[in-house]
Amino acid sequence: MPPPAQLLNPARGDLAAPVQSALAPRAGDLRVLGAVMVPGVLVLLGIAGMSLASGEHVGNLTRDPMAVVRAHPLTGVLSNLGAILWSAGAALPLFTWLALRALGAAGRFQGVLLGGGLLTGLLLADDLFMLHEGLYPRYLGLGADGEGPILALYGLALAAYLVRGRERLLEARPFLLVVALACFAASVLVDQLPKDAMRGRALIEDGAKFLGIGTWLAFQGSVCLAALREGS
Repeated sequence: MPPPAQLLNPARGDLAAPVQSALAPRAGDLRVLGAVMVPGVLVLLGIAGMSLASGEHVGNLTRDPMAVVRAHPLTGVLSNLGAILWSAGAALPLFTWLALRALGAAGRFQGVLLGGGLLTGLLLADDLFMLHEGLYPRYLGLGADGEGPILALYGLALAAYLVRGRERLLEARPFLLVVALACFAASVLVDQLPKDAMRGRALIEDGAKFLGIGTWLAFQGSVCLAALREGS
């Protein structure tokens, strides 16, 4: 059997040369790497700064929340699944927007793709980090007297997205949008009820929101398909 050095000899026509060529940095690779690594490093520095400023152990800001509080691994499972759907709902239109722009075919849908991705990203951040329920009131003093003002701002952002992009949105699957908004509205309404107003209140409130997030993802997918059909 030939020694390992001979097995990797490019002159033998083996895979060494193609592998070496594939692993070598290509034009633009370092720029892409920087676009990924720089924000990541900034996040780590921000976490270190928050730990120093708040006195919170840095591990509490980096580890899995369930490990920090020693809760059951399935604690908040529906909320976590919702965050996954929010992430997909934000990534899908943003990726489609970037891809069509790179191909020079962004067309009439670029506004609703970008707006839908950013709006969904905002809702993801609010849901994942409890912005209007905890961080805004605690650190910014916003919504300290209730969630109404913050939710109203989110409503205005949603209304701007719907009004400005209405023509394009109607070319997708607007029925899915109506169902998603109805689910969100039902969740908000149930949230206003007293804690003991009905049996299974938490399941109804959070379940309606979860179904709304899934339907919102489906609607964003239909917008992306309409944009891709136009750009193809």
